Amino acid sequence: MKELFTKTLTHLGKNPNDFNADLHFATPDEIRELNKKWRNIHKPTDVLSFPLNTFNPATKKTELGDIVICRECAGKLSDEFLYLHGLLHLLGYTHDTDEDEEAMNAIVKEVLGQ
Repeated sequence: MKELFTKTLTHLGKNPNDFNADLHFATPDEIRELNKKWRNIHKPTDVLSFPLNTFNPATKKTELGDIVICRECAGKLSDEFLYLHGLLHLLGYTHDTDEDEEAMNAIVKEVLGQ
């Protein structure tokens, strides 16, 4: 995922050496609990993002936050797609409107070459 992280941040005009994001994998039960606790949605999902955006003086990097993927809930979606989707959320992208979703999808297509 490091290569995808680097490619995405570079594509967005950011220096990947200035940032960090953590990746975790969860079971359906674990991600359902996270979804319930943080989003008040009582069902499992394929990916969750938890933005932090805090500068860490020890690493001299901005900690973007955590991405949690549940492979069992992902269906045919790849880990790379889910990671990129979560990373874009950590970077402030949303899909709340059609325009926002189009912008996110355009980045996904460009970065993943789809």
